[in-house]
Amino acid sequence: MLGKLLANIIANPDAENYRKVKAMNKQMEELLTRSSSGVRLLKMTGFNEKSGFWVNDLDVKYLKVIRADMDLGFRKAYT
Repeated sequence: MLGKLLANIIANPDAENYRKVKAMNKQMEELLTRSSSGVRLLKMTGFNEKSGFWVNDLDVKYLKVIRADMDLGFRKAYT
């Protein structure tokens, strides 16, 4: 899910709706925010909790690097 969130921001850098997700979103809770590790991942990738949303304000150039590093890590882990 985190990879998809980042990919959406990268593909649509000027669309604010891709930069924020409701904190009470069911999928966010199930996949990320239920655990402290998931919350740390969100924060490490530029998301901050603001007024009931997880918001990412990082410049797209940094998100591209983060996304590429995530992809590389997954490839190394599963090959």
